[in-house]
Amino acid sequence: LRDEIKRLEATELLLAEDPMARQTDVEDEAGRFAGKRKYGAAANLPSRSPSPRERGEGPRRGDEGAEPIFESRARKPTDADMGPHNFGGGEARPLPRSMAGKGGTRAFKGKRRG
Repeated sequence: LRDEIKRLEATELLLAEDPMARQTDVEDEAGRFAGKRKYGAAANLPSRSPSPRERGEGPRRGDEGAEPIFESRARKPTDADMGPHNFGGGEARPLPRSMAGKGGTRAFKGKRRG
């Protein structure tokens, strides 16, 4: 606790002398941050793993006979992707026109009373 108070006082004095002091200067002058760090300047940052393309894995666009590249991002669907033929077998057939509601068809039942 005593060391923490000393560190805070040193930081406060440093800021009082130079209000435009940068955070790195404050960290260097304060007791807790002085000296070598075990893991360097990026000690608390997560490590960045290289992508499969950087590691040399996976198919490339220029390869002959390579499997198609599946993008993880959303893309605009093509005409072949859309339509009812994707949901059922065979050629898509349009449904017949509905006669309900058309004048003179007697298909509209409405609210039945009693």
